[in-house]
Amino acid sequence: PHQPRLCRGDLKGIIQKLDYIKGWGFNALYLTPIFKSRSYHKYDIEDYDKVDPQFGNLDDLKALVKKAHKRDIKVVLDGVFNHCSWNLKQFQDVVKTEGPHLMPTGLSSRVTI
Repeated sequence: PHQPRLCRGDLKGIIQKLDYIKGWGFNALYLTPIFKSRSYHKYDIEDYDKVDPQFGNLDDLKALVKKAHKRDIKVVLDGVFNHCSWNLKQFQDVVKTEGPHLMPTGLSSRVTI
């Protein structure tokens, strides 16, 4: 199968380009998901408390927000809260305590409508 071409940097790289971004007249940054995930797109987050290491860490995120705000640039995070990774600790807890539910594969033991 075709693998998507990944063109991305990290939070420190964005910090280095803030003056350039401001120079173009932008007043906000929209970041697609940056939290810990095994997928390339990061839309299946497995830990909402950790920045994915390929982008940096929580201190890098805090530095980006602080330095962006000094330039009157807002930082918008794409928070994915309507679904999560199978590996999310809280999801695994539900699977263990409540049992399997309807899954995309069709497997289920409890379905409530």
